[in-house]
Amino acid sequence: MLLCLILLSLLALSLTFGQDSVSTRLHFAVIEASGPRSPFIVDDSIIFTYQQEEPARFVAVAFAHEDFTVMHPYKRYTPEGGSEVFVLAYPIPPSEETLIYRVIVDGLWIHDPANSEVIRDVNGIPLSRYRIPPKQTLETYPLVKNDGAVTFTYTSRPGQTVTVAGTFNSWDPFMYPLRETEPGHYRCTIYLPPGEFVYHFIVNGSAINDPLNPRDRFDTSGNRYSYFAIEAEQDPEIIQAEKKRLIDRIPFIGGS
Repeated sequence: MLLCLILLSLLALSLTFGQDSVSTRLHFAVIEASGPRSPFIVDDSIIFTYQQEEPARFVAVAFAHEDFTVMHPYKRYTPEGGSEVFVLAYPIPPSEETLIYRVIVDGLWIHDPANSEVIRDVNGIPLSRYRIPPKQTLETYPLVKNDGAVTFTYTSRPGQTVTVAGTFNSWDPFMYPLRETEPGHYRCTIYLPPGEFVYHFIVNGSAINDPLNPRDRFDTSGNRYSYFAIEAEQDPEIIQAEKKRLIDRIPFIGGS
């Protein structure tokens, strides 16, 4: 758990590596390791680590896309009771999909011993390669499309009775049932005009806010509801057809 202790300490101390810093959103799942590991992504940076049995004075990395002309130094860190480790947070280059690099240790150029992906150049020199994974885009719930289609998703035990109610249907608890598309997964798609809406699920008769949706609003009594909005680029016929449903709005304030 050496690297785990190192990076947890970095979180606590908010250490800065040159102009780069490790975000406080560094997850425990990616730092559980017994030693240096292959490069990995944290937020918008690639984390490089290096460790060796003998003490090192200087560790850096140089990249092929910079013609190996720039050395990016690692930050030295020695945890209490542990061995010296070098760590670098390198911002993800926006125009690169793969990084070819070498590690420099006290003037000696080597491939990254923590990275098993090694290639060789035309002269047979070993180089490390790191394929930058595509950036993941987080889905927001409910899923809203440009044509006004709104898909609500709820996950629970199989065999539940689930509906959705909100300002778009006058809080009718029966109008929009969610269908169990597979065991424990419920979905419903409706069409709505542009606007801001609040809602909750009705699960076996009990009102539950959408656990997948972090956005919310509060009414004037302090009750919390899930929230979403639809932009005003809609088919006018859809807008007119659904306006009748928006007859029971109540004032909402604040929220995330």
